[in-house]
Amino acid sequence: MRKQKLDGCDLVRHFGIGFLNGKKFIRNIWNHKMNFKELYEKFSRHPEGLWILGYGDACRIYEMIKKLKPKKLLDLGTGIGCGTAIMAQALKDVGIKPRSLSDGDDGSVIDSVEQNPKCSRLAEQLIPQDLREYIRIFDAPAIIKEFEEVPYQYFSVFDGLPTDSYDFVLIDGPGPLLDSKGKFAEAPNGDILILLNELKEDAIVYLDQR
Repeated sequence: MRKQKLDGCDLVRHFGIGFLNGKKFIRNIWNHKMNFKELYEKFSRHPEGLWILGYGDACRIYEMIKKLKPKKLLDLGTGIGCGTAIMAQALKDVGIKPRSLSDGDDGSVIDSVEQNPKCSRLAEQLIPQDLREYIRIFDAPAIIKEFEEVPYQYFSVFDGLPTDSYDFVLIDGPGPLLDSKGKFAEAPNGDILILLNELKEDAIVYLDQR
């Protein structure tokens, strides 16, 4: 049996998503894969691209979005836009239109939230225009919050988080924030506690644990 070398996206597609034969299918997958790789490299090669999603995580998210075809997506931690763009590319590659360009509820929309205005402006510049049609970017500062449900624990959350019946959530922020003494402080993300009552029952939450 001839051995075949598979990269990260190939492994997810081959073992996790399933495999179909046919020259047309293979050609379409290759084209999509090239779009994905070129998009990822655009962000990874940027001077501010040090903290973007790892390639393996990006592959898994791309394949999951293509399989699940979610309607309402949320990216917590836009950064310079890599994760948000990957999700939009996956939607486009399976033929799902942006909500703004579709009739009724047939399309999809991605809400992307960022604490650093510099990053959100970079994201708007780096995300290709055809993908921007899927995306709404929100600027929201990060704050420290306590929840009665989890006593004696502080969480970082976005102040002004959009809420909706999301069916896919990517948690990649907020990142460290300045405390009252001007020092960087980190705390577990607590936005999911705010969103619990808003998510669809079968919602998928993907946590980037870099």
